[in-house]
Order: sequence, then C-alpha cells, then structure tokens
Amino acid sequence: MRRLAAVAAFALFAALAAIVLFFFFGAPREPAEKGPADGHTTVTRGTAASMAARINVVPSSAGGLQCVVAGGDHLRYVVTDEKGHVVYNGSGPPPCPPARPGSYVYKAARRDGGFDVATVAVGDVSLQFAADKMSAVVNDYMRTAEVEIRATLTNPQSAYVVVTGITATAGAPGFVCSELKIDKPLVIPPGGSVVVELGSVKCNATDDYLYGLGGAPTTLTVSGRAHYGNLQISEVSQPLVSINTPAPRPGSFAASDGSCRVGNIPPGEKPVYYVLLSAGKPTLRGSVSEVRGGYAVVPCPTSSGVFKYRVVTASGSVVEVPVAVGRVSASAESNMTAAQVNAAGQVVFFDLYLRFTNPNAGYTALNYTYTLKYNTNLLDCSLHAGRLVGSLTLQPGETKTIRVATYRCLVLSKFREAKIAVDTTATYTGGGISTTLYKGTTEGLSFVMSPPPACPATLVYVNQSLFPLLSASWALAGSYNVTTLTMKVFPGWPEDYVPAALAPTEPTQWLSLLRKDFSGSALYSIYLGGLLQFNDSSPGPGPSASLPVPLRWSTTTEAGYVASADASVPAICTYPLLSLKAQPMSILHQQTFTCGTSRLYDNFTNYCTGTRCVLPANIKTYVKGHSYTVVYLDPKTSPTSPPSLVTEVDASGMSSYPSTDWGAAIAVYWLSSPVPAYGTTVSVWGRYVRDSRDWESNVAYLSIGVDANGDGQVDKEYIIYRYDDYGAIVSAFFRDANGNPVYVCTVSRGTCKTTDPRFVVIDAGSMTSGNNFQWSYTLYEQGAVVAVAFAAVDAYGYADGTESDFWVFWDDLTIQYSACPPPTSWSVGGRYVWQSNNYLLVTGSATAYMPLITTPTRALTYVANFTGVGTYAVLDSSLNEIFGVSASGSSFTALCRGASVPLGSLPAARYVELRPLNGLGDVIIRDRYGTILARHSCRYVVTPRYVGFSGGLLRVYSVEAWG
Repeated sequence: MRRLAAVAAFALFAALAAIVLFFFFGAPREPAEKGPADGHTTVTRGTAASMAARINVVPSSAGGLQCVVAGGDHLRYVVTDEKGHVVYNGSGPPPCPPARPGSYVYKAARRDGGFDVATVAVGDVSLQFAADKMSAVVNDYMRTAEVEIRATLTNPQSAYVVVTGITATAGAPGFVCSELKIDKPLVIPPGGSVVVELGSVKCNATDDYLYGLGGAPTTLTVSGRAHYGNLQISEVSQPLVSINTPAPRPGSFAASDGSCRVGNIPPGEKPVYYVLLSAGKPTLRGSVSEVRGGYAVVPCPTSSGVFKYRVVTASGSVVEVPVAVGRVSASAESNMTAAQVNAAGQVVFFDLYLRFTNPNAGYTALNYTYTLKYNTNLLDCSLHAGRLVGSLTLQPGETKTIRVATYRCLVLSKFREAKIAVDTTATYTGGGISTTLYKGTTEGLSFVMSPPPACPATLVYVNQSLFPLLSASWALAGSYNVTTLTMKVFPGWPEDYVPAALAPTEPTQWLSLLRKDFSGSALYSIYLGGLLQFNDSSPGPGPSASLPVPLRWSTTTEAGYVASADASVPAICTYPLLSLKAQPMSILHQQTFTCGTSRLYDNFTNYCTGTRCVLPANIKTYVKGHSYTVVYLDPKTSPTSPPSLVTEVDASGMSSYPSTDWGAAIAVYWLSSPVPAYGTTVSVWGRYVRDSRDWESNVAYLSIGVDANGDGQVDKEYIIYRYDDYGAIVSAFFRDANGNPVYVCTVSRGTCKTTDPRFVVIDAGSMTSGNNFQWSYTLYEQGAVVAVAFAAVDAYGYADGTESDFWVFWDDLTIQYSACPPPTSWSVGGRYVWQSNNYLLVTGSATAYMPLITTPTRALTYVANFTGVGTYAVLDSSLNEIFGVSASGSSFTALCRGASVPLGSLPAARYVELRPLNGLGDVIIRDRYGTILARHSCRYVVTPRYVGFSGGLLRVYSVEAWG
C-alpha cells in the first residue's frame, strides 16, 4: 500500500507540474477586450494568471550578475531571447542577459500555478548629464572650477534595461579635468528613468586659457558612455557649464626705489596673488606679501618690453594694469630764456622744469637725473632749492611737466652771451636690471615767462561689455595717445551707446570735447554725461564736465564716417584724445516664412464596402442613454452623399432636470497629426432627424479639441452647437471624477452659459427635423487641434426601441489649415511649431530656435518682427533663457536670467533686437522706422548658443542677423 501511495503521489506531482508548465508556456497574452458601451474597461485576474514583475540585479556567487524576477518563491526560471530560443532553464535565479543587443523574456513559475514575467532589453537607453550649477568663475589664483555631475538614464522601451557602469569625461578649451566613473549595476524600469550622482569633477585652468585665450567665456562639456558589460549602449556629449574669468578692473601703477606697486584695488578687498605677463605669457607670479598705502607691492619687470600686471584679491576680483619698460622723451624748460647783466658779481635766479612724455602703451616708471652745462669761466650756477635726482611714473601716452629746482647763477666776468644747456637722463631700475630710457641735451631753455601749467592726461576706459560691437585701438599723435573707438551700427537706425568713460589723472579735472575733423555724412551727437559736446551741426566744444564721466555716442547713419575729437582742459591746453569711427553692419542671415493651405477631408466612404461599414480606429465613441443610443456608419442616408457617420440618442431620464436626464452619443475623430489651432477652419454637414414622439429637447454639436500647452492632451474644447428647443451639452473630451463626461451647460432659449475656462460655446443657430445644416468655426487659439467630435445629446424623455430617439447624420468633415515644417536651419523643442501662411507659428509648449551665427562673421544683432503672446530670447545650450523679451500683444517685459522688468505698452512696436555682446545682453524695441521705443541691458556669464521663440502664441514674420 505504501508503494501504491508513493506512485499515486508521484503521478499527482507530475500532473501539477504539467499544469504549471501549461500555464507557463501556453498562457495567452492578448490585449484587453473592449469594455462596456459607456467606455469603461474591466480586468479580471485569477490565481493562475500571468503577472508583470520587477527585475532585481544582484551579484552572483560565481561571478557576474543575476537578474532575479521579483515576486517571491519561484519553482523554476526560463529565459528566452526575442526569437524564442531558450537561453536559460533552471531552478536557480538566472544570470543577466549576454552583452549583445536584444530583448529577453524572464519567466518564473509560482507555487500557486501562475507565473511572473519580466522582459529585459540590452541596449537603447538615453544618457543625459546635468550639473549643480550653470556657470563657474576662475581666475589666476583660484584656477579650479568644481562641478557636481549627475547622470539621468531614461529607458524608452517597454522592458527593463540593465546598465553596469557609466564613464564620463569633462573638458573645456584650456582646462584639464578629472574623470568620473561609476561601476555598479543600475536597473531602469520600462518607460522610466534613474538618476545617478557621479560626483565632483575638478577642472583646472591652464595658462593657455587664462592668457593665451584671454580667459574668454568657454563651455565645460561632459562626454560619457553607458555600458552593459563590454557593450556600449549609449553615448552623449553635452555642454553643461559656462566658465569665464571676471572682467578685470583697470588698475594704477607706481614705482620708486626699485619697488613696483599696483593700485586701484577694490575698497575693502585684500590682494593675494599677482601675475606679470609679457607677450601674453607669465614671466613672474606669486603671492602678494605686502600691501603699502592701498597698493599691492609686486616684483618689478626684469627686462625691457611691454608687460601686464594682474593682481587677484581674496574675493576673486582682478585688477589689471599695463606697464612698459621702454623709451621716453624728455626736454628742459625754464621761466626765462634771457637775462641781462652788466657787471661781474651780479646774481640771476631761474626755475628749471623737466617735461617727460611716455609714448608707450603701458605705465612707465623712471628715475631721472640732470646736470647744467655752461662756461664755468663766465658763470657759477648752484642749486638754490630743489633736487638733482627723482623718480616718476607716467601713464600710457601721458606728458607731464615737473618743477625740479631753482638755480642761482653768479656772473664771474664780462661776456657778450653765455648759454646754459641741460643734460637729462632717464633710467629704469628694478627687477635686478637698470636700463636707459632717455639721454639727451636741451640746448636752449624754451620759456621766456613761466611755463604753462602741466597738461593733465585723460584716461579712456573702454566699455569692454560692448565687444565685438565695439573695438578699440591706440596710437600716438605726436606725444599724445589717441584712442580710436570703432562701433558697428545698424544702417539707417538710431544707435545710442556709452562706449567708454573718461577718467582723471589728477584729483580734480574738468574737460570738454571739441570736434577737430570729420569725414563722411551722418547724424551724430557726442555727450559727456548729459552735456552735449559736439554734433553733426556744431563742432563744440561743449560745457566742461567733471571727470570721471561717461562718453555717450548717439548716431544714425547709412554709411561709415570718422570724427576726431580734441580734449580741451579749461585755460590750460587742448590736445587730441579720441577718434570715433562708425561702420555699418551687413546682413548675414534673413529668414521669412511661407506655407500654402492644406485640407483634411473625410466623407466616410473609405469605411464602407457595399452596405457593410466599420468604424475606423481613429474614431472613438462614447454612448449613454436608453435602448438604441449608438454611434455607427450609415451607407444610405447623408446630408450630402452616403455614407455618413450617425449619432443616435435617446435620453436616460425623465426628471425634467437636463443635468441628470441627458443621454449622449459622441464620436471623437482623432487626427493622425495635430494641425495649428490658429487660423484653422473646421466644418461638417449634418442632417437632423427626430422621431415624431421625441420631446424636442435635443442639441447637436461639433466639438474641437485643442491641446493648448503642448502636453498632447486636450486642454480646451470649442463647442459649436445647434438646438431645436432646450437641451444639454456635455464634454466630448473631459471627464469628471466618476469617469463621466463633464456637464458643460443647459441650453435654454438657445443660450448656453458656462464659467469653466476649458469650454468655449458658440451658438450656431436652431435646427428643425428633416433638414440639413452646416457646423463651421475658425479658431484663433494657441496650441493645436488634435481631435474633433460629433455629439448628439437628448435632455429629456425616453422610450423603448427607436421611439423618442433622434439622429444626426454627419458628413463631409473638412479641416482647412496651413502647416509646413520649420525651415531646415531651425530646431524645435516641445510642441508645436509650423510655418503657416506667411509666418512661423510658435505655440503650445514649443521652442523654435536657431544657432547663433559665429562664422565666417559673428552676428551682432538678431532682429525679429513678431506678434502675439510668447518669448523671444537668447538661449544657452540647455535652451534656458539668458535674456530677451516676453510679449503679450503690445505689452513687453524684458527678461534677464530669470528676472523680469516691465517695459510698458508699446503699440507702435514693430521690431525687437537682441544683441549678445561680451557678457552684456542688449534688448532694443523699435518702431517701423527704427526709432528706439524701449531698451534694457542684462549682464550674464553663461555662454549664449541660440536665439529663439517660445509660445504662448507667437507669429514670427521675419528674423534677420546682422554683423
């Protein structure tokens, strides 16, 4: 008996195993069947059902990784590839798939007779990097940019994806960066994503970046790969972080006794580091060990040449000053050139002045000595007061006269004429060297009376934020340093900028400007602060302005011109200072838009063969009502020519409350591709027929579903309705909390009112049974039309069969629109962008953008003509707005790095200019003639990459780039 029991138990076990394997290998995987007529779907799951399961990845004791199907204790595992071949069959947890692209199905039999199933795919993931900051600043002292990097792995597949590691390399021109790497298995669920912190990457600036490239803004790009085993499954290279150096502050320089000092350090900041550059390369660098009188004490240059000091403070500010060890010129002057004497023993006193001129492009420090040369048999001259040696620091282009001594000359014997000459020597001593900068003799003292006061030099600080719209150069005109400012101007439009500031070289200094020469033809005005100095009709000079003062240049010209200006110091001197050159820009890119009209037409003939008709897959239905409430195709009846789409309905109640009695038959026609919601006309014909016992509480309407924000869902519904007496309207697209259509409004005496912003209801008029009507509407809405719906709603009374029903036979659906792809030079993020009619339509969630033009010529301004609601901006590599404008009709708001400044209502606005300059974004709004209506400037540090538009609802008529 025991043996028979054992045999019986074995047979039972075998039978159970067969059942398990039957469900395991033979279980059907069909889509869910269609649910009840009201649109709801039900799912029934038994104990032996197949269940979707998660995949967990764990290390294997034998090495490698195991992909474990979650769900509990399993009896057996089978893994098959996408061709159905078994790659694993066993009782233990299976290994992860081999490192070759494909899809693998993991099946795990449960003890309840069911099984858990998970699919694992190898390959096809999206790898994206992000940083904890958008920008970083480095300088000569703090050279390291440290950025936290994270990776996002996105799985577009309907299967799990396993990633075993990520490597990432960061790089930027002129930087040396560390590598990032993570080696651990990551499981990405179907359609999901995983975020991984990769850690900190440190990028050190090289001398080539700081000095060879001038510390120009650059972008840190992270390139990386995701891999599964030794198989690379994703690769990406992303610009993430903008790196730049701080704009240097103009410094001052002084030297004496072999000691050099850099000044104009920002108040309250401590200088900590210096670099001395020669020909763009460091020759000396180190810590600042001493601060004397607000100056950083630094080593002096060790050779002749032109140098540049850069001093960095503890807070990161940079002070920059040019220094030259080079030739200077000198002369001697006196308060008299002739003195009459008539006897030996007489005494004459005179004052001696030395005049030095620095022709170099940098500060020049010198030590001077001089001696008098005369006939010692006739005269005996001695120093009465003053000095024989001294030191002096000259600014670039500066001429300075100094009184050095008063001499007493005794007449020793008679003479007809005795001359005095002056030998002058200027030397540079510092950095362990001594070199002669000037050595010469002034044969005759040049002044009869006392020499004029020294003419103070004027410093010109160029507004580097305007580069490359503005360029600057320097040249000597005699002994004076003349600054040439060259500005690109838009032809025929007013330009108004502050290209420079004039600064004093003495504590109190006043100055006016006088036009010296002009060539060309233009309108222009030059101001110091708010004081007009000269213009195209008056040479000036204008009123004197106290320095420092901004130099303002306003001009309108079609052609280039040059205006030179002298500085006039009241009652002292006039000398050449400025040359102003205007150069018209040229057009580099011009984009207009065009698209014809298209038509979507459907008369439903494609869905019928003879008398047999089948609703197409893009028509979804909703029905609620009594008995024969239904949507179908009719091959015999139509308002135009059969077949037609029919909505037949009978009410669901008789309480006399339309909001509860209504019955509806709705057919939703989903478009294969969205079309613009702006300027699109939707029309359809319908034949209205009601049963003679119907209560005439009927409404038939065309609904237009609009995706206004680009998320792919209907956000707004336009309802164009007809009625026979009173009735109800329910939504074809929106559901309430119970899954039923949202009740929109009750139609009473033809009027339907709703306060819900999702709905726009339009009265198309009444309808009478047995007649044909057209429903038609033209939209001017943002977003896209994604679907239309045909609805029939009965608000009262029902009966069995078709008694009390009404029918609408819909036909000849026509959607007329204009939509073409954007030009090839434009890219699109989000939805929706089209060329439409004569404009680029940017709406929904879309951003339409083009790269900034940098070669062969860099564009300086981007001029757009647009109307509507949306944003026009310069964007970074991640399409974030750097600066631009937000428009809503005639109202404009300037945007700057997340901040906004209202510019007001500008109904005359026609053009908006965006000028991405050197860390300065200029927004200019002009009328049709180019007159400036409003402007705003924005400082930024990130690197501009694109110019583009985002909706709202923008119609862009033209975009031009000039440079």
